[in-house]
Amino acid sequence: MATLEEIKELLREETGPINSKLDSLSTNFEKLNRAVEFLSAKYDKLLPQVQQINEKLHQHTQSINAAKDELGKVKKSAADAMYMAIIKTQYRIHCTKQYTEKLTPKLENSNQNSTFSWVCLIGL
Repeated sequence: MATLEEIKELLREETGPINSKLDSLSTNFEKLNRAVEFLSAKYDKLLPQVQQINEKLHQHTQSINAAKDELGKVKKSAADAMYMAIIKTQYRIHCTKQYTEKLTPKLENSNQNSTFSWVCLIGL
């Protein structure tokens, strides 16, 4: 029969590779744990910055949307002003034609300088 010392030695030989693997796993776990702590600290440091950037992004988005709305209003005002300018121009042309048609017979029969009368007419 085997003595107690022989059994202990046999157990050490058999458990030696397991203990070596356990030591290796413990070392790897400690490294992994340090890496997780490092990343957690970095995340905690970056989180407020990310939140601040998101707030600024939201504010800029609101500003851009407000500027787009204002630009739309300005474009509509410009289009309305252009339309009114065209209408006024057409009205002036129409009035000038009517005035000219009424004035032309008088100018033909008049002894006045027609160039002077036409300059005055254009000035209206």
